[in-house]
Amino acid sequence: MQGFANKVALLTTISSRKATFYRRSRSTLWTKGETSLNFNNVSDIFLDCDRDSIIYLGKPDGPACHTGSETCYYTSIDAVISSQAEENKLALTTLYALESTINQRKEDSGSANGKPSWTKRLLLDDKLLCSRIRKSCLNLWSSLAGRRLMNYVARWRKMRRQGLPQRWHGFAGKEGS
Repeated sequence: MQGFANKVALLTTISSRKATFYRRSRSTLWTKGETSLNFNNVSDIFLDCDRDSIIYLGKPDGPACHTGSETCYYTSIDAVISSQAEENKLALTTLYALESTINQRKEDSGSANGKPSWTKRLLLDDKLLCSRIRKSCLNLWSSLAGRRLMNYVARWRKMRRQGLPQRWHGFAGKEGS
């Protein structure tokens, strides 16, 4: 993996022997493994010839990559280029992959037991498809509405602790107090 380290991150790495980086987007230190417990135990640190880049040499407690791979660098650019050349239209997004799967299931004659797949049943029956779309939309709306309500409650509780401004008294159920 690759990360950015400032002076404090480097000093922390030297003292703790755990690979520590500086997260510029949050202006905080970050130790590899603090959430996954896959720490990178640093045995040595090397400077490049210009002394403007460093490498931590260490042994990880588990996978270094969030994907579960030993390293974050496992995809060869040559492999990507050659696979794109082999396939006329590479499915680069989830939607293209989903469309491809739906088309395969549409053409599929059925499973081993002779019944069509759920996808094929949806494609053959407009009423079933519409009811499934309605249900999915309702689930999405319900989830979003629930999240919105939770945000309102959290905001209200925070403001309640800090003292509600006058305009929030009606919302809090404390009219006029």
